Amino acid sequence: MGNAIVSKVLDFIGIGDDSESYGDSKMQKDLQDDLYNAGSEKVLRVHSAANTKVILSNPLNFDDMLLISDHLKCKKIVIMDLKNLDDEEAKRCLDYICGTVFVLECGIHKISSRIFLITPANVAATQEF
Repeated sequence: MGNAIVSKVLDFIGIGDDSESYGDSKMQKDLQDDLYNAGSEKVLRVHSAANTKVILSNPLNFDDMLLISDHLKCKKIVIMDLKNLDDEEAKRCLDYICGTVFVLECGIHKISSRIFLITPANVAATQEF
């Protein structure tokens, strides 16, 4: 399940495995090597001049929103999965993060019903159809 979400996000931001076009398993291996666990969150290093990191966060309660906000203040990309929260708590958390996104001039993109990609102001995320 976790690998499917990571693959979907990597495809969304344009660095996913596109075996039909490239057939390059070394790129996929490099991406898997860059994914590591940091406590309860997973971190994915994005190769760029700025050495940007992607934080995969599965908040368990509203208090975890402060940590996500701190990541955004540090200009890190956050993938937030609200599947562990009930509907009311998930709405409250999403409202809080939307306020943070507004204040910090970040971007928020819905990946699925409870998974969101949150990007700092210096990162552009586009979706291709």
